[in-house]
Amino acid sequence: MGVRNFVAEYCGDASTHTRTVLGDLRQVIWVFIQNLSHQMRSEETADGRVNLQLERLEKLAVASEPSALKKEVLSTVIELGRVMEERRQAQKQRVSQLGDQVKVLGQELDVTRRQSEVDVLTQLFNRRAFDEYLERTLELQRVFSQDACLMMIDVDNFKSINDSFGHPVGDDVLRKVADTVTRLFIRKSDFVARFGGDEIAVVLRETTLKESQTLATRLLNLLRSIDIERDGINVKVRASVGVAKANIGDTCITWMERADQALYDANRAGRDRAVVKDAG
Repeated sequence: MGVRNFVAEYCGDASTHTRTVLGDLRQVIWVFIQNLSHQMRSEETADGRVNLQLERLEKLAVASEPSALKKEVLSTVIELGRVMEERRQAQKQRVSQLGDQVKVLGQELDVTRRQSEVDVLTQLFNRRAFDEYLERTLELQRVFSQDACLMMIDVDNFKSINDSFGHPVGDDVLRKVADTVTRLFIRKSDFVARFGGDEIAVVLRETTLKESQTLATRLLNLLRSIDIERDGINVKVRASVGVAKANIGDTCITWMERADQALYDANRAGRDRAVVKDAG
C-alpha cells in the first residue's frame, strides 16, 4: 500500500508540475499578445506624430518661404528617423524578452518530459517509456528486418530480501542492480527500463539472440559481484533472465509474453540463470 501511495503521490506531483509549466507557457503567450497590442498602440501614436508633421510640411509647401520649408523638411526627416529608431528598439527588446521566456519554459518542459519517463527509485526509464520504445523497435524490425531482442530481468527472492532486511535494503538492491545493468548496456540504442516491482527490461536493437545470450551471462556474473552488507550480514544478489528475439509478425504483447515465458522457465529451473526463447 505504501508503494502505491508513493507512486500515486509522485504521479500527482509530476502532473501538477506539468500543468504549472503549461500554465506558464499560456501566460507567456498572453504576455506576447499584450505586448503586440501595446506595440500596435505605440505605432499608432508614432504614426500620428508623423502624420501631424507631414500635414505641417504640406501646408508649408503651399504657402511658405523656401527657408521655412527647408527647415520643416529637415525637422520631418529627423522626426521620421526618431520614430523608426524607437520602433526598432522597442521591437528588438520585446522579441528578446519573449525569446528569453520561451527558452526558459522550453527547458522546463523538456525536463518535465524527461522526469515523466524516469522511475524515481532506480533512475531507469519507466513502463510508459518502455512501451513506446518497444513499439518503435518493432516498427524498425518490420521495415528494416533488424535483429532485436528483449531481456527481462527478475531479482531472485526479492520478497525474502524485503522481509528479512527491510524495504530500505530492498531499495538499495534495486538501485545497485539497475546501476549494474546500465553499466553493461551502454550503447545509445540499448534501452533499460524498470518494468515493475523488481523486474527490469532491456530492449536490444541490432542484437542477435546469441549475442543477447552472451550479454545475459555476463550480466549474471556482474550481479553476483554486488556487495551489500547490513548488520554484519552479506546480502547476496542473484537474478534470473529471460531473453526473446523479435519475430516477424510480433506485436508488443506476443514479444513480451515470450520473454516472460523465458523468465518463468529460468525461475522454474532454479533461478540465477538465463533462458533464451527463439520462437513461440
